[in-house]
Amino acid sequence: MEKVERLKEKEIFTVNRILMTTILVYVLLPPALPKTVEIYRKYIVPEICKCVPNEAMDRVLVLIDCDEIKQAHAQLQRVSLWTAMERMLYEIYTGITEYLYRTFQDPLKPETTILMNGCCGYDEVLHLSEIFSVRAVFIIELRAGNEDDAKKKLVSENVRRQWMQVSGGAVLVNHSTIEAVPENALIPENPTPKLTTTADAYRYVVLGGSFDHLHAGHKILLTMAVWLSTERLLCGITGQELLHRKRAANQLESIDVRSQKVLEFLKLVDAKLKYEVVVIRDVYGPTATGSDFEAIVVSEETTSGAHESTFHFRSR
Repeated sequence: MEKVERLKEKEIFTVNRILMTTILVYVLLPPALPKTVEIYRKYIVPEICKCVPNEAMDRVLVLIDCDEIKQAHAQLQRVSLWTAMERMLYEIYTGITEYLYRTFQDPLKPETTILMNGCCGYDEVLHLSEIFSVRAVFIIELRAGNEDDAKKKLVSENVRRQWMQVSGGAVLVNHSTIEAVPENALIPENPTPKLTTTADAYRYVVLGGSFDHLHAGHKILLTMAVWLSTERLLCGITGQELLHRKRAANQLESIDVRSQKVLEFLKLVDAKLKYEVVVIRDVYGPTATGSDFEAIVVSEETTSGAHESTFHFRSR
Protein backbone atom coordinates (compact mmCIF):
# COMPACT_ATOMS: atom_id res chain seq x y z
CA MET A 1 0.00 0.00 0.00
CA GLU A 2 2.80 2.43 0.88
CA LYS A 3 4.50 1.88 -2.48
CA VAL A 4 1.29 2.63 -4.38
CA GLU A 5 0.69 5.79 -2.33
CA ARG A 6 4.21 7.06 -2.90
CA LEU A 7 3.96 6.38 -6.63
CA LYS A 8 0.79 8.41 -6.82
CA GLU A 9 2.38 11.29 -4.91
CA LYS A 10 5.37 11.23 -7.24
CA GLU A 11 3.09 11.33 -10.28
CA ILE A 12 1.21 14.32 -8.86
CA PHE A 13 4.43 16.18 -8.05
CA THR A 14 5.87 15.40 -11.51
CA VAL A 15 2.86 17.01 -13.17
CA ASN A 16 3.09 20.04 -10.88
CA ARG A 17 6.80 20.41 -11.56
CA ILE A 18 6.20 21.03 -15.23
CA LEU A 19 3.59 23.68 -14.50
CA MET A 20 5.22 25.55 -11.61
CA THR A 21 7.95 28.14 -11.83
CA THR A 22 9.38 28.66 -8.36
CA ILE A 23 11.83 30.91 -6.55
CA LEU A 24 13.27 29.73 -3.24
CA VAL A 25 14.31 32.10 -0.45
CA TYR A 26 16.57 30.49 2.16
CA VAL A 27 16.49 32.56 5.38
CA LEU A 28 19.31 31.99 7.89
CA LEU A 29 18.06 33.32 11.24
CA PRO A 30 20.13 33.86 14.41
CA PRO A 31 20.45 30.74 16.64
CA ALA A 32 17.50 31.92 18.74
CA LEU A 33 14.17 32.50 16.98
CA PRO A 34 13.32 36.24 16.96
CA LYS A 35 10.55 37.02 19.44
CA THR A 36 9.45 40.47 18.21
CA VAL A 37 7.42 41.60 15.19
CA GLU A 38 10.00 44.35 14.52
CA ILE A 39 12.53 41.80 13.24
CA TYR A 40 10.10 40.49 10.65
CA ARG A 41 8.52 43.77 9.57
CA LYS A 42 11.71 45.85 9.46
CA TYR A 43 14.31 43.32 8.32
CA ILE A 44 13.15 39.88 7.14
CA VAL A 45 9.94 40.45 5.13
CA PRO A 46 11.29 43.46 3.14
CA GLU A 47 14.42 41.47 2.25
CA ILE A 48 12.38 38.47 1.11
CA CYS A 49 10.15 40.73 -1.01
CA LYS A 50 13.22 42.14 -2.77
CA CYS A 51 13.88 38.63 -4.11
CA VAL A 52 10.52 38.41 -5.90
CA PRO A 53 10.79 39.35 -9.60
CA ASN A 54 8.07 41.52 -11.15
CA GLU A 55 7.10 38.83 -13.62
CA ALA A 56 4.80 35.82 -13.80
CA MET A 57 5.65 32.84 -11.61
CA ASP A 58 3.74 30.27 -9.61
CA ARG A 59 5.34 29.90 -6.22
CA VAL A 60 7.57 31.51 -3.59
CA LEU A 61 9.14 28.92 -1.27
CA VAL A 62 10.62 30.27 1.98
CA LEU A 63 12.93 27.91 3.85
CA ILE A 64 13.62 29.02 7.43
CA ASP A 65 16.88 27.85 9.04
CA CYS A 66 17.07 28.42 12.80
CA ASP A 67 18.98 26.35 15.38
CA GLU A 68 16.31 26.84 18.06
CA ILE A 69 13.56 25.52 15.76
CA LYS A 70 15.57 22.47 14.73
CA GLN A 71 16.50 21.71 18.34
CA ALA A 72 12.92 22.04 19.61
CA HIS A 73 11.69 19.85 16.76
CA ALA A 74 14.27 17.11 17.34
CA GLN A 75 13.83 17.09 21.13
CA LEU A 76 10.01 17.23 20.94
CA GLN A 77 9.93 20.54 22.85
CA ARG A 78 7.29 22.04 20.57
CA VAL A 79 4.96 23.81 23.02
CA SER A 80 7.70 26.12 24.31
CA LEU A 81 8.06 27.68 20.86
CA TRP A 82 4.35 27.82 20.00
CA THR A 83 3.91 31.61 20.34
CA ALA A 84 7.20 32.51 18.64
CA MET A 85 6.52 30.07 15.77
CA GLU A 86 3.00 31.36 15.26
CA ARG A 87 4.24 34.96 15.28
CA MET A 88 6.95 34.19 12.73
CA LEU A 89 4.56 32.38 10.37
CA TYR A 90 1.93 35.12 10.66
CA GLU A 91 4.35 37.98 10.02
CA ILE A 92 6.12 36.36 7.07
CA TYR A 93 3.00 34.91 5.42
CA THR A 94 0.96 38.11 5.72
CA GLY A 95 3.88 40.38 4.79
CA ILE A 96 4.69 38.43 1.62
CA THR A 97 1.01 37.91 0.69
CA GLU A 98 0.31 41.65 0.92
CA TYR A 99 3.37 42.45 -1.19
CA LEU A 100 2.49 39.84 -3.83
CA TYR A 101 -1.07 41.10 -4.07
CA ARG A 102 0.10 44.69 -4.59
CA THR A 103 2.52 43.47 -7.27
CA PHE A 104 0.42 40.91 -9.15
CA GLN A 105 -3.19 41.80 -8.13
CA ASP A 106 -4.00 38.12 -7.59
CA PRO A 107 -4.90 36.92 -4.06
CA LEU A 108 -3.74 33.34 -4.71
CA LYS A 109 -0.78 33.62 -7.08
CA PRO A 110 2.11 33.45 -6.74
CA GLU A 111 1.49 30.92 -3.96
CA THR A 112 3.65 31.26 -0.84
CA THR A 113 4.83 28.29 1.24
CA ILE A 114 7.01 28.49 4.36
CA LEU A 115 8.98 25.43 5.50
CA MET A 116 11.38 24.78 8.39
CA ASN A 117 14.77 23.53 7.25
CA GLY A 118 15.78 20.34 9.05
CA CYS A 119 12.19 19.59 10.14
CA CYS A 120 10.60 18.35 6.90
CA GLY A 121 11.59 14.70 7.14
CA TYR A 122 13.49 14.75 3.85
CA ASP A 123 16.57 16.33 2.26
CA GLU A 124 15.12 19.77 1.52
CA VAL A 125 17.47 20.68 -1.33
CA LEU A 126 17.13 17.34 -3.11
CA HIS A 127 13.39 16.94 -2.64
CA LEU A 128 12.37 20.51 -3.46
CA SER A 129 14.55 20.51 -6.57
CA GLU A 130 12.81 17.31 -7.71
CA ILE A 131 9.20 18.43 -7.28
CA PHE A 132 9.45 22.14 -8.18
CA SER A 133 10.99 23.90 -11.12
CA VAL A 134 13.20 26.21 -9.03
CA ARG A 135 14.44 29.06 -11.19
CA ALA A 136 16.42 31.02 -8.58
CA VAL A 137 17.63 30.61 -4.99
CA PHE A 138 18.14 33.60 -2.71
CA ILE A 139 20.11 33.17 0.53
CA ILE A 140 19.43 35.77 3.23
CA GLU A 141 21.58 35.90 6.38
CA LEU A 142 20.23 37.73 9.41
CA ARG A 143 23.10 38.50 11.78
CA ALA A 144 22.73 39.79 15.31
CA GLY A 145 25.16 40.99 17.96
CA ASN A 146 28.36 38.95 18.32
CA GLU A 147 27.08 36.00 16.33
CA ASP A 148 29.67 33.70 14.74
CA ASP A 149 29.96 35.04 11.18
CA ALA A 150 32.25 32.23 10.06
CA LYS A 151 29.68 29.56 10.94
CA LYS A 152 26.92 31.35 9.05
CA LYS A 153 29.11 31.90 6.01
CA LEU A 154 29.91 28.18 5.99
CA VAL A 155 26.20 27.28 6.09
CA SER A 156 25.24 29.72 3.33
CA GLU A 157 28.15 28.56 1.15
CA ASN A 158 27.07 24.96 1.64
CA VAL A 159 23.51 25.84 0.59
CA ARG A 160 24.80 27.64 -2.50
CA ARG A 161 27.01 24.70 -3.46
CA GLN A 162 24.18 22.17 -2.99
CA TRP A 163 21.82 24.06 -5.27
CA MET A 164 24.50 24.52 -7.90
CA GLN A 165 25.16 20.77 -7.82
CA VAL A 166 21.54 19.58 -8.04
CA SER A 167 20.76 22.02 -10.85
CA GLY A 168 23.97 21.50 -12.78
CA GLY A 169 24.62 25.22 -12.46
CA ALA A 170 21.27 26.07 -14.09
CA VAL A 171 19.79 27.74 -10.99
CA LEU A 172 20.69 31.35 -10.27
CA VAL A 173 21.94 31.65 -6.66
CA ASN A 174 22.08 35.07 -4.99
CA HIS A 175 23.25 35.97 -1.51
CA SER A 176 22.54 38.92 0.79
CA THR A 177 23.27 39.76 4.42
CA ILE A 178 21.27 41.84 6.90
CA GLU A 179 23.99 43.20 9.18
CA ALA A 180 23.95 44.59 12.70
CA VAL A 181 20.45 43.72 13.83
CA PRO A 182 20.32 44.98 17.45
CA GLU A 183 20.37 42.12 19.94
CA ASN A 184 17.60 43.74 21.99
CA ALA A 185 15.34 43.45 18.93
CA LEU A 186 15.44 39.69 19.38
CA ILE A 187 14.00 39.88 22.91
CA PRO A 188 10.27 40.48 23.45
CA GLU A 189 9.25 43.59 25.38
CA ASN A 190 6.73 41.48 27.31
CA PRO A 191 7.35 37.89 28.41
CA THR A 192 6.08 35.28 25.96
CA PRO A 193 2.71 33.99 27.24
CA LYS A 194 2.80 30.33 28.27
CA LEU A 195 0.23 27.85 27.06
CA THR A 196 -1.80 26.26 29.84
CA THR A 197 -0.42 22.76 29.37
CA THR A 198 2.25 20.57 30.89
CA ALA A 199 2.88 18.71 27.63
CA ASP A 200 5.90 19.41 25.42
CA ALA A 201 4.23 18.06 22.27
CA TYR A 202 1.33 15.80 21.32
CA ARG A 203 1.39 12.38 19.73
CA TYR A 204 -1.97 12.72 17.96
CA VAL A 205 -3.42 16.08 16.86
CA VAL A 206 -6.78 16.90 15.24
CA LEU A 207 -7.95 19.95 13.29
CA GLY A 208 -10.61 20.83 10.75
CA GLY A 209 -11.84 23.47 8.33
CA SER A 210 -13.15 24.07 4.83
CA PHE A 211 -9.67 24.81 3.38
CA ASP A 212 -11.18 26.23 0.21
CA HIS A 213 -8.58 27.77 -2.14
CA LEU A 214 -5.75 27.06 0.31
CA HIS A 215 -4.34 30.40 1.50
CA ALA A 216 -1.90 31.82 4.06
CA GLY A 217 -4.32 31.57 7.00
CA HIS A 218 -4.95 27.90 6.25
CA LYS A 219 -1.23 27.23 5.94
CA ILE A 220 -0.46 28.83 9.31
CA LEU A 221 -3.12 26.67 10.99
CA LEU A 222 -1.92 23.48 9.27
CA THR A 223 1.75 24.20 9.97
CA MET A 224 1.11 24.83 13.67
CA ALA A 225 -0.87 21.59 13.91
CA VAL A 226 2.03 19.72 12.30
CA TRP A 227 4.46 21.47 14.66
CA LEU A 228 2.61 20.15 17.73
CA SER A 229 2.23 16.59 16.44
CA THR A 230 4.92 13.94 16.85
CA GLU A 231 3.24 10.91 15.24
CA ARG A 232 -0.19 11.40 13.72
CA LEU A 233 -2.41 14.21 12.43
CA LEU A 234 -6.08 13.93 11.48
CA CYS A 235 -7.45 16.75 9.32
CA GLY A 236 -11.18 17.07 8.77
CA ILE A 237 -12.36 18.96 5.68
CA THR A 238 -15.89 20.35 5.59
CA GLY A 239 -18.10 18.49 3.12
CA GLN A 240 -20.14 20.22 0.43
CA GLU A 241 -23.39 19.52 2.33
CA LEU A 242 -22.31 21.82 5.20
CA LEU A 243 -21.17 24.59 2.86
CA HIS A 244 -24.22 24.99 0.59
CA ARG A 245 -25.31 28.16 2.43
CA LYS A 246 -21.87 29.71 2.30
CA ARG A 247 -21.55 32.85 0.19
CA ALA A 248 -20.42 32.04 -3.38
CA ALA A 249 -20.91 28.34 -2.63
CA ASN A 250 -20.93 27.61 -6.36
CA GLN A 251 -17.29 28.75 -6.55
CA LEU A 252 -16.04 26.39 -3.85
CA GLU A 253 -13.46 23.80 -4.84
CA SER A 254 -14.62 20.20 -4.73
CA ILE A 255 -13.89 18.09 -1.65
CA ASP A 256 -11.39 16.03 -3.70
CA VAL A 257 -9.43 19.10 -4.79
CA ARG A 258 -9.37 20.57 -1.28
CA SER A 259 -8.33 17.25 0.26
CA GLN A 260 -5.49 16.76 -2.23
CA LYS A 261 -4.14 20.29 -1.72
CA VAL A 262 -4.20 19.92 2.07
CA LEU A 263 -2.48 16.53 1.98
CA GLU A 264 0.22 17.73 -0.43
CA PHE A 265 0.90 20.76 1.79
CA LEU A 266 1.06 18.68 4.98
CA LYS A 267 3.55 16.24 3.45
CA LEU A 268 5.64 19.18 2.30
CA VAL A 269 5.79 20.55 5.87
CA ASP A 270 6.66 17.19 7.48
CA ALA A 271 6.75 14.00 5.41
CA LYS A 272 7.33 11.72 8.41
CA LEU A 273 4.00 12.20 10.18
CA LYS A 274 1.09 9.87 9.54
CA TYR A 275 -1.75 11.86 7.95
CA GLU A 276 -5.42 11.12 7.59
CA VAL A 277 -7.74 13.50 5.73
CA VAL A 278 -11.47 12.89 6.28
CA VAL A 279 -14.71 14.62 5.27
CA ILE A 280 -16.59 16.55 7.99
CA ARG A 281 -20.33 15.89 7.74
CA ASP A 282 -21.50 17.31 11.10
CA VAL A 283 -20.52 20.11 13.49
CA TYR A 284 -18.36 17.83 15.65
CA GLY A 285 -16.16 16.65 12.80
CA PRO A 286 -13.57 13.92 13.41
CA THR A 287 -13.74 14.40 17.20
CA ALA A 288 -17.17 12.70 17.20
CA THR A 289 -15.67 9.29 16.51
CA GLY A 290 -12.03 9.73 17.55
CA SER A 291 -10.89 8.14 20.77
CA ASP A 292 -7.23 8.82 21.39
CA PHE A 293 -6.43 12.29 20.06
CA GLU A 294 -4.56 14.54 22.51
CA ALA A 295 -5.02 18.07 21.12
CA ILE A 296 -7.31 20.07 18.83
CA VAL A 297 -5.80 22.98 16.89
CA VAL A 298 -8.24 25.77 15.95
CA SER A 299 -8.24 29.35 14.75
CA GLU A 300 -9.35 32.05 17.18
CA GLU A 301 -12.80 32.42 15.60
CA THR A 302 -13.56 28.69 15.94
CA THR A 303 -12.47 28.30 19.58
CA SER A 304 -16.06 28.01 20.83
CA GLY A 305 -16.68 25.14 18.42
CA ALA A 306 -13.58 23.37 19.71
CA HIS A 307 -14.82 23.67 23.31
CA GLU A 308 -18.19 22.23 22.21
CA SER A 309 -16.45 19.35 20.41
CA THR A 310 -14.32 18.64 23.49
CA PHE A 311 -17.40 18.64 25.73
CA HIS A 312 -19.20 16.30 23.32
CA PHE A 313 -16.16 13.97 23.26
CA ARG A 314 -15.88 13.87 27.06
CA SER A 315 -19.61 13.32 27.53
CA ARG A 316 -19.36 10.14 25.46
